[in-house]
Amino acid sequence: MTKKKIVQMENGHQCEVLGILGEGGQGIVYKVRYSEDNKIYALKVYTAKKMPAYFLKNMANNISKGAPSHSFIWPRLLTKPFGQRQNRIGYMMDMYGKENVSLAKLIKGKAAPKNAFIQIKILLELVRAFEALHAKGYSYQDLNDGGVVFNVETGNIKICDNDNVAPYAQNLGIKGKFKYMAPEVAIGMFPPDKYSDYFSLAVLIFMILLHGDPLEGKSKTALIALTLEDKERIYGTNPIFVFDPENTSNRPDPKIHKTVIKAWEKLPEYIQDLLIKTLTKGLPGEGKEKPNIAKERQLRATEKEWIKGLNKWLASMVTCPHCGVGTYLVIDNKQQIKPKKCTSCSKPLNTNLPILDIKKGNMLLHSIILEKDKHILKTQISDVIKDQPAATILPSQRIKDYYAIRNESGQPWSYDLDEQSKVCKPDEIIPTIDGLHITFSNTHEGIVHSLIKPKK
Repeated sequence: MTKKKIVQMENGHQCEVLGILGEGGQGIVYKVRYSEDNKIYALKVYTAKKMPAYFLKNMANNISKGAPSHSFIWPRLLTKPFGQRQNRIGYMMDMYGKENVSLAKLIKGKAAPKNAFIQIKILLELVRAFEALHAKGYSYQDLNDGGVVFNVETGNIKICDNDNVAPYAQNLGIKGKFKYMAPEVAIGMFPPDKYSDYFSLAVLIFMILLHGDPLEGKSKTALIALTLEDKERIYGTNPIFVFDPENTSNRPDPKIHKTVIKAWEKLPEYIQDLLIKTLTKGLPGEGKEKPNIAKERQLRATEKEWIKGLNKWLASMVTCPHCGVGTYLVIDNKQQIKPKKCTSCSKPLNTNLPILDIKKGNMLLHSIILEKDKHILKTQISDVIKDQPAATILPSQRIKDYYAIRNESGQPWSYDLDEQSKVCKPDEIIPTIDGLHITFSNTHEGIVHSLIKPKK
């Protein structure tokens, strides 16, 4: 009988090693069974002969504080030192299911979210996860496409490799990967912090949406071979965003980067602006002084700005009636939909759809374009960050461009119709009549803009 491989944990319990799950730059990840609850976990064991005391202390602190949000596969428990020389060490964490695939596959086109709506949800979950991380004073330090996995069907994400997470300005000796590191961190000008994370986050968002690299344009394709010196220049000392509006020297190569160019043109202008803002500010370069770079880094798009932009995009998304692909419409300052063509098939889109403005007090949060089977999410009509549907849009069987909102929130809503206040109980419907006012809660309300006018 084969002898069981047992690893003793710091709390006195133990893990039975069942097999290898994978290997990385820092260590080997094993599938294990934990004795305390008899459940299956992952155990990362470092391959270094000895891990620095400050690294292990930081991880112990992170374990005691707990994960910033449910999106993080956070270290649960350290092992005791083990091995022949008692110099091996590792930590236990949850496993993610087989339904998850890495962002690396999405970026390389080997996996894709179910639809365009799910793609935006992936981005929203990613941004919210980093908002939670930064709220606790952490920086990630090694964000890259291999550290995040997502569910194709739901858009739910999990962030892995959290042993490198540390408080701002505390460097664990993990430099990260070129392409994903903020340039000022790559060249050692600044330690990792939330501003460097903002850059890395924008890089991932760019790669997910455009399937290309934001710093790789003609300056790279012109090279015969990419040397270490070239990498340091492109990603560190002289980085130039490929769509920098003021510096066109590193534009995408029209022969090699056709996909990137087309995808950029399809993005909403406000999403382009957030990418430009983040990937052009605070960059090292000739004639740039450190104090100015320090100020510019703070101009990068924050999580709140990304959440606002992505929610606006999600609210404006519709399914093209011609090709069935998700695309978006644009609303003018009169709350009317502008004429627009599908970003996929270039055929005209229906601009007669109703709009539901969501307000919190006097602040407009979202302008949701309503169409058949579209969901209004709980996170759009409340302060609760939940992506579960609060309502579904139903089309009229008799009247074109006339829809109803079915309440699926589990709570009653009130609305004003024909100068009367009415109650919409769960599973009941509200008609989308122009000017109709819906009260979702004490804090959130909705106003309908529609071609269907109230009866006089």
